[in-house]
Amino acid sequence: MNSNASLKAQRDITLATNTLTNHSDIIAEKDMRLFVDKFTNKGEKALIQAKDNLWIQKNAQGEPSSLIENQSATIKTEKGDLIIRTKKLVNESITPLFKEIKQEPDSTSSINIGTHFLHPYNSPTNNFLIIILLAELKELSDKKWFDILDLKNNGGVNVERSLFEKNKKYVPSVIYSGKNLYIQSNEFFNTQSDIFATNDLIATGNNAKVYYYRFGHLNKWDLYSHDNAHIFYRDDVNKYNIDETKFQKIVHFIPFTKIGSHYEFIVDSASEYMIKAGNNLVLDFKDSIALERKFPFLEKEIKKYRRISDFESTILAKNILLNANNLNISLNLKSSNSLSVIANKNINISNSNLLSGDIINLTAIDNVNSENIDVTAKHFSIITKNGDINYSFSPIASYTLNSIKAPFIDVSEKIDFYSGKNIYISNVIINESNEKSLSALENIKIKRDESLFFNLMPNFRDEQYISAFLFNMGLWKSKNNISLMAGKDIVSQGIKYYSNKEITFNAGQDIFLASKLIKEALLFSVIFITPNYNLNYFQIITLF
Repeated sequence: MNSNASLKAQRDITLATNTLTNHSDIIAEKDMRLFVDKFTNKGEKALIQAKDNLWIQKNAQGEPSSLIENQSATIKTEKGDLIIRTKKLVNESITPLFKEIKQEPDSTSSINIGTHFLHPYNSPTNNFLIIILLAELKELSDKKWFDILDLKNNGGVNVERSLFEKNKKYVPSVIYSGKNLYIQSNEFFNTQSDIFATNDLIATGNNAKVYYYRFGHLNKWDLYSHDNAHIFYRDDVNKYNIDETKFQKIVHFIPFTKIGSHYEFIVDSASEYMIKAGNNLVLDFKDSIALERKFPFLEKEIKKYRRISDFESTILAKNILLNANNLNISLNLKSSNSLSVIANKNINISNSNLLSGDIINLTAIDNVNSENIDVTAKHFSIITKNGDINYSFSPIASYTLNSIKAPFIDVSEKIDFYSGKNIYISNVIINESNEKSLSALENIKIKRDESLFFNLMPNFRDEQYISAFLFNMGLWKSKNNISLMAGKDIVSQGIKYYSNKEITFNAGQDIFLASKLIKEALLFSVIFITPNYNLNYFQIITLF
C-alpha cells in the first residue's frame, strides 16, 4: 500500500497475501490478522494498528513468515496482545542515525607541569625560590589544540576532535503492545529502535541481536614524554598554599618528545529505554543473545572510553529473564524485582550496570566473565557448573569525565559465588553486605593491584584520592559471615576483611594472604577484624 492509501475498519481486518509492503496506515477497531510470507512496514507514515489483538504470521495455521521488516514504522495494539511469528524479524530505522561534525582546534592555553618551592639552603640564588616547570613541545610551536594543554594530568595533547550527534530527523521503528507481546523469530534484530509491552514481553528463537548506539566526542591525543629522570610532577604552590607574589620565580623548560597517539571517546548523550515491559521480560533463544552497545565510528584504536555506561537506560522490566547458549551483554539492565541471566555455555558482560530491586542471578554451564560491571541488588549470585567466574576491571573503559572508577558491587543482603572451577576477582569495590560466600572446586584468587591505576593516570598518586579509592577497593565488610571455600588454593592480595561474626577460609591446599602481589610481598598486613575467624587447611598457610 502506498503512502496515499489507507485501510480502516470498524471491526476486524484480515489480510492474506504472499508479499505485502505498507507505506500507509492499516487500522482495525477490533482484531487484525496479517497472513503474509514477506511483510515490510516502511516509513514514518506506515502504521499497523489494532485496538484489540494483532497477529502477523504466514497463515491461519500459525506457520512463521519468512521475513517481517519494520523500518522507521510502527506496529502496535492499543489494549490487546501482539503476536509475531517469523523466521526473521528486523526492527530498524531507514533514516540516518548520526552525523559527524569535525571541529577545528582553537586553543593555545597551557598550564605548567609543576612548581617546586626551594629553600635558601638548596636554592641557586640563596633565597626562597619558586621554579615553574613548563613543557617544551617543538612539534606544536606553531599549532593549536583543544582545551588546555596539561601534560601533568593528561600525558598528551588533544589535537583532533569529531562530534557524533544523533540526527534530529532520525525515526526509530516501534513495536508496541497494549497488553502482551509474543515474538517467535529464528533470527531477531533490533537496532536503535523500540519494543514495548504494557504487560509481558516474551521473545523466542535461535539468535537475538539488539544494538544501541552512543554518541559523543571522539578525540585524538598525541602522547608526549621526557627523558629527564630528575623531573617528577609536584605542585608545591598549591600544596602549601604559597603566595607566589612574595617570592622570586624562574621558569625552566623541559623538552618533551612525541611517543605515540591514541583515540578517546567521551559519551555525552542521554538515552531512553529501547526494550521495556511492564511486568515480565523474557528473551529465550537457543543459540545466542547479543545486547550490545555500539559506537558511530569504525577502525579506531580506542584507548579510553569515558562515561561509557552513564546516562544509559536501555532494558527495563519488573522481572527479566535472559536464556541462551551464549550471551554477550554490554547494555544496562534494570529490573524492579528479579534479573536472571542463564547460559548453557558462556556469559560475557562488559561495561554494564545491572540493577535490581531484589535478586540478580548469573548462571552458566561454562564461564561467567564480567568486566567493569556495576551491580546493585539485595541478593547477587553467580554460578558456574564447569567453568570459571571472572570479575575484573577494564582499564580502557574505566574513565569518568575527569577521573577513573572501578567496578562496584552494592548488595545489601548476600553475595554468593559458586564455581565449578576457579573464582578470580580483581580490583572491584564491594560494599558492606549481610553475608559474603565464595565457593570454588579449584582456586579462589582475589587481588587489589594499585600499580594498574598508577599507570592509568599520572595524578592518581594524589594522597586524598588514592587513599579513599584503594581503601574502598581493598575492604570487604560483612554484618554477618564471610566464607571462602576452595578445593585447592585461596589467594588474597591487598584485601582487608571485616565481619561482625565469623570469617572462614577453608582450602584443600594452600592459603596465601598478602598485602600485595605474592612475588613482591614483604610484610604481612592482611587484617581480620572479627570476634571469631577460622583458617582451615590441609597443607600449609603462608602469611606475608
